[in-house]
Amino acid sequence: MKNTLIITIGTRDIYVDEKVLNGSFTVEVLKNCLDKNNRPFARLLGELLLTKINSLKKQITLPIIQPAIDYIKRHSSNISKVWLIVTDQEKGVGERFYYNDSINYGKIVKQILGDQLQNPDGTKPSFSLISVKENITFLDSMYDEFSKSTLMKTLQAEIDETNKVFLLNQGGIDAVNTALLFHTIKIAQGKVAHLSVDEKSNQCIHLNFSEKFIEESEIEKAKAFIRNYDYSALNVLPLVTDVKNIAAYAQARLQFDFTKANQYLEVLGIKHRTFMVSQKQELQKIQQGEGGLIKELYFNARIKWLQHSYVDFLLRFFRIVEYTVQFKACRYINIQSFNKDRWGSDLDIYFDNDENGKFLQDKLNNEIVNGKQLDYYYPSISTYLAIIKNFNDPDFDFLKKLQTLSNLRNKSIGAHDFQPVSFDIIREKLLENRLTVDEMFSKLDVFFKLDFAFHNPFIAINKELTSLL
Repeated sequence: MKNTLIITIGTRDIYVDEKVLNGSFTVEVLKNCLDKNNRPFARLLGELLLTKINSLKKQITLPIIQPAIDYIKRHSSNISKVWLIVTDQEKGVGERFYYNDSINYGKIVKQILGDQLQNPDGTKPSFSLISVKENITFLDSMYDEFSKSTLMKTLQAEIDETNKVFLLNQGGIDAVNTALLFHTIKIAQGKVAHLSVDEKSNQCIHLNFSEKFIEESEIEKAKAFIRNYDYSALNVLPLVTDVKNIAAYAQARLQFDFTKANQYLEVLGIKHRTFMVSQKQELQKIQQGEGGLIKELYFNARIKWLQHSYVDFLLRFFRIVEYTVQFKACRYINIQSFNKDRWGSDLDIYFDNDENGKFLQDKLNNEIVNGKQLDYYYPSISTYLAIIKNFNDPDFDFLKKLQTLSNLRNKSIGAHDFQPVSFDIIREKLLENRLTVDEMFSKLDVFFKLDFAFHNPFIAINKELTSLL
């Protein structure tokens, strides 16, 4: 596994004692490298030092970089690649900015580290100089610049074979350093070793910023997944076992796999005992009868709607409509328990024995659906609707309007065709029947005697999950 070192070079990264400078260059030559406050211009002094680099190399010190190099040597077996980030602007930016560019300091650092760094196996790291040439003070520009850089492309391509990415982004321009930090964290994640040097004590410190940033970013991702009821996505995040088990419970419940859901509840830690008991009671209540199951399916469908999973919503919605009209029809014709295989014989019993039986049969014989006589011996939504219509059911008009979505489901990839499904298509279909989406859900809430925003059982699950992050 390789290790990579990234260093930003600034005007404080090179130091040469004044006596060494005076002994190597004339006063006039040195004066040309100073600003009006007698401070050295990095570009000019660096250029001057490069003319005698072989003789001066051992007398040039790296006050920020050297402690970091010493730290890396103590904590790493080798460095395969060194990236030096420098500024090299055009003269048009202004004399002060141009002459303080770190391009020549970068060249000096490259030579010094090239002599100093040698891996235990005798190999030396390769060096690359990355020059930032414009908009160096603008964070957004620098972020865009690094996103296209050879550095980040190489880092991304080699990250699987990389053990550590050491980052010393202390010297140089704030916007450059910040953009570089965020890109390095984004690509290298937990492999980043973010270094900083205390210039008073010359001690190198491993900062915990990247670890904290990644941890908080993962938490925010988890919260977003939870808000969207995307429980399976939590498996890819580094979360504690109880979080993953609660998420697995919720996912199994969404799939109506109540046996598996129970199993995930039973392995939760002690501190979740109250939650576990309440959820197990909920599961028992759901499975006591079809009424609990259909309400659970309604919550399930509403979640698919919130996730914009409209095909999945229609599949569930079809079952809700089918069950609702079937339940009502069966109650009207005295069928206590629906059985598809007995539907025809149960109908005949009602026709032959109930005082309203012949009247209903005559009505059904005259029922036309989609231009054809209704085959009421075939149990379908159309059959159930025809029955409840003849009993003047107060919900008939509303349920009839919902049938349009059942037809939409039939033509979708979830059933028998390849027709598209979207929010706009569903909304338009409802509006054709003078029904809005909000009205549909409001009436369904009333029909099921609940308030989705209040009774949605997954709210409690989400709260338990969020409390653990």
